[in-house]
Amino acid sequence: MSMSMSASALIKSGVSLLVALVALIPTWVFLLVKHFTQPEGFWQNFVVYGLGVWFLGSLQLIMAIGGIGVICSIIIVEKF
Repeated sequence: MSMSMSASALIKSGVSLLVALVALIPTWVFLLVKHFTQPEGFWQNFVVYGLGVWFLGSLQLIMAIGGIGVICSIIIVEKF
């Protein structure tokens, strides 16, 4: 029974790590875009950061909701 519990904990840790990595993909995309565009001056930085906040905010909100759903489903399945 101890192996089963440790395997379950390992699977949960793996799923949590996978969800965290997927949730951070928009951040990596934003950083790459910012690096390659190399904005100079106030207005270019303002536009890049404005689009970044919109892009990151919307995608990470969707991924956070999905991640919470996955974690809740794991907890619910384990109880039954």
